[in-house]
Amino acid sequence: MDARGSGGARVVGDALIAARFDGTRGPSRVELRRRELELRARAAALRRGDEEARASLRRAFTETRARCPHALAPLHWSLAFPEVFDPDRAGGPGFDAIVGNPPFLAGVRISRALSRTYLDYLRARYPGGGGQADLVAYFLRRAYALLRPGGALGLLATNTVAQGDTREAGLEPLCCGRGIAWGLVTVAPPDAPAPAPATIYAAERRIRWPGDAVVLVSAVHMTHGPCTLQPTLDGRPVARVTALLLPEGGHAGPARLRENAGRAFKGLEPYADGFVFEDGNPGANPTAVMRALIAGDPRRRARIFPYLGGQELNHAPTLAPSRYVIHFEDMSLEEAGRWPALLRLVERRVKPFRAGRAPAVARWPWWRFWRDRPELREATRGLETVLALADTSKHLAIARVPARYVLNKTLVVIALASDAGFAVLQSRAHELWARRFGSSMKDDLRYTASDCFDTFPFPPAWERDAALSEAGRAYDERRGALMRARACGLTRLYNAFHDPDARDPEIAALRRLHAALDDAALRAYGWSDLAEQACCEFRERYAVERAGGRRRPWRLQWPAALQREVLARLLALNQARARQGDARRVSSTTSGR
Repeated sequence: MDARGSGGARVVGDALIAARFDGTRGPSRVELRRRELELRARAAALRRGDEEARASLRRAFTETRARCPHALAPLHWSLAFPEVFDPDRAGGPGFDAIVGNPPFLAGVRISRALSRTYLDYLRARYPGGGGQADLVAYFLRRAYALLRPGGALGLLATNTVAQGDTREAGLEPLCCGRGIAWGLVTVAPPDAPAPAPATIYAAERRIRWPGDAVVLVSAVHMTHGPCTLQPTLDGRPVARVTALLLPEGGHAGPARLRENAGRAFKGLEPYADGFVFEDGNPGANPTAVMRALIAGDPRRRARIFPYLGGQELNHAPTLAPSRYVIHFEDMSLEEAGRWPALLRLVERRVKPFRAGRAPAVARWPWWRFWRDRPELREATRGLETVLALADTSKHLAIARVPARYVLNKTLVVIALASDAGFAVLQSRAHELWARRFGSSMKDDLRYTASDCFDTFPFPPAWERDAALSEAGRAYDERRGALMRARACGLTRLYNAFHDPDARDPEIAALRRLHAALDDAALRAYGWSDLAEQACCEFRERYAVERAGGRRRPWRLQWPAALQREVLARLLALNQARARQGDARRVSSTTSGR
């Protein structure tokens, strides 16, 4: 190829990649623009046959690749497959079909595995996932851009593909027609038609991956534009398949509701084990250490708190913490100096650790938690107890704990203290919502406040519902007594709860109380018709072959038809509440003029 052929185009393409991926955090927009103008000038010289321009472009790529911590090997699709992307090709440029099994990589790990520069590029190129989307979402977006109109793709994806940030970065914009690239370029020619939204014509939501590892995947098939095939979901014919991999409703996830704002939070993050008593001194009894410190000066009790995490919440029969933590809240160093012994202890154990971390951490006041959550402290002020649950857990298990505890980042904390609030959140209606709109790790629920709580529509007037309060109180008391009697935590108790072979009277009684709690929740919504038909059945989630026999995880849950109806009504209620919230905002804005 001469300097004006595809060989020259490849050199220019490599140099453009080098301009973006320079091995650092990523150049600024101004710097990118400067590099682009410079490259255009070199490319123009190359077209005139200037071999020095070719050499300089190659040097730019080679030098950048040497600086990059990861391999930099671009594939220029239009050069690799010129016959596929010929603009005069019958049916339009692009592949007829794409199939694949792209890598799964959680959003928070992309920067570590592939560089922060690459993650910044993905977020800018495919907005919507907030940097938390799984890598598979970006593969979906890119594959769709490579299809011709009417083409089809089928990908095996992580089972979070229809959940949270991954859906918002992948399936949702594709199905809504937002941010779809036109062929291989970001900006379409002025006379080009808008790219057609995707149509999902088949999906399987839970496919058990072969082998011992508990890995569940989803298969998604879609066309570029409309499709005449009968859609199927999990092998069942349906009217449509949405970006949520549901048979009805819209593609967008539920709206965050104003009425739930400021009630659910992630727990605190000290970012140093030195705040916690037994860490750094494994042989010490944390209670003994705490008592010795307080005996030296009773005033220290004001800055020493019981410290609870997800493991203890799920496994301690009494929900009591086994650790204590020193917490100065948002005090200045002078204010924290009112407890000199505690401050010296933190300085000795925390300050050197923080100094060796990232610059932002090293600059942070070493006597304060990295994430102190003052908004959580304000929301729980005046409450004796709060509701909490582990952010990642096999079962949805809401627990009531003292508000004075320091609850760490592995917990979601909800500033509600009532029995009615507990009943709604522990009900199967809320669990169904959380499992659909939260995320997952393997088959465990990952509960995030923004996706699971902030969007959840509570029943009308739930705070004053006497039946709901009584159901919540009875269930909570019986569950706590059963945990103490059996010396087991929430996880072991719910393992038995969902085990069809566990037939002892105490577990059976707890199941009946849970059914009564569900009944009260459904009736609080005004759905007496669903409450009348609500019943539970043991449903196998997946089967796992083990050397010692066959393990069959089960869940005691509503039948699939009832689940679909409850979810549809909750979605409709969320949308109605969101519209009412918008109307209230418009009304208040207008009246304030």
